Amino acid sequence: MTQPSITGPTAGTFFIPRNVDVVLTAHAALTAGQVVSLAEDLDGTTDAVTVVDTCAGGNCGIIGVALEDVASGAEGKFRFAGKVGVKLNNATFVGAGLQAGASFTLTDTLTAGSKVVGLALEEADTDGTTAGTLYSVALDGINGFGFNHS
Repeated sequence: MTQPSITGPTAGTFFIPRNVDVVLTAHAALTAGQVVSLAEDLDGTTDAVTVVDTCAGGNCGIIGVALEDVASGAEGKFRFAGKVGVKLNNATFVGAGLQAGASFTLTDTLTAGSKVVGLALEEADTDGTTAGTLYSVALDGINGFGFNHS
């Protein structure tokens, strides 16, 4: 018997959404793996990213990750969904839900009502903010994987 093929909006591997990469203008100098938030310019177009240092309650709108080092005011490539290397601000376990946190990172210290934008794909046993280590994460900074209800 042949198994049915199942595809859908997250038709990557298991729960990893397909890559959504966009070239945008950075409003600050960024390094690869830093967490960013999509922002509107004064002319009403959403063509720039701002750096996320701290999110109020983990809700910062559409979240992405810098795929390369980008100078302030320059264009760079950003991923808003898919598998990505990202800086984490604390040790975490595989499958942990992640929200935007401090120091331009994702964190598994979830705030009640926060949007879960990432799922850890590997164990992080060190602080990625100081070591500069990038950890594999399934990212959905557009829709998220749900909300933390605790």
